[in-house]
Amino acid sequence: MSNKINYIIPMFRINFIYLILLSMTLTATKEPQYDLIKQDGKIEIRQYPEYVIAKTSVKQVDVNQNNNMFRTLAGYIFGGNTNNQSIPMTAPVITQNNNLNYSMIFFMLEAKELKDLPAPNNKNISLEYMEI
Repeated sequence: MSNKINYIIPMFRINFIYLILLSMTLTATKEPQYDLIKQDGKIEIRQYPEYVIAKTSVKQVDVNQNNNMFRTLAGYIFGGNTNNQSIPMTAPVITQNNNLNYSMIFFMLEAKELKDLPAPNNKNISLEYMEI
């Protein structure tokens, strides 16, 4: 990551992972709204408002657990919650890497408040507010 980008995203190195998920869902994938701050070729710097998210994390030493983290969150949105409710898939899927943890995040675009979502069955999933 260049020094030019490091000062824009302090404290976290955020990697945006765009996954093709159409094969996993019958509806089009929704995306959170954002303001485009700067674009340089295919690189975009975006500002997102606060959203409700579902997040799972592993210790920094387990960063190769990407697939397991994705399965954990996918289980939640495909009915692994107290209401057995399906929740629409969104893109992008975000990963955050800080000194202690490596996290994967799904946006919960249909929820304005945490109480709008069913509780996860998996204790490794937390529902939080996030502003990038």
